[in-house]
Amino acid sequence: MEELLEDKELKKIPNLEQLLSLAVLPISCLIKHAAFEDEDECRMIYITNIADDNIVEPQDYQSSNSLYVEYTNVENYIDNIYLGPQCKLPHKLSLQNHFKKKQPGKQIKLIKSEVPLR
Repeated sequence: MEELLEDKELKKIPNLEQLLSLAVLPISCLIKHAAFEDEDECRMIYITNIADDNIVEPQDYQSSNSLYVEYTNVENYIDNIYLGPQCKLPHKLSLQNHFKKKQPGKQIKLIKSEVPLR
């Protein structure tokens, strides 16, 4: 992003930094900050359009980059689960059994990622 901010032609655009921040907002949840690389985590990604009524809009300028969706029981909406490359077989089997009991008719894909988390 710094390279874009230094481009002579792009510098002519007013509010360039704000526009770039908004442009990368939809994919910001896919990037893990290096300071947290050793933490276990779960990320849920809900793909929709910006006009979706489920999106909670910020109420002030400080939270303008914080769009989110309220959720209670997410299990009904899960289609795929991507497991980290270090995920052990017992954890994968535990997840499979959990979802088979909770949602007997629904097929949820458990996919082990080959991409390292670092």
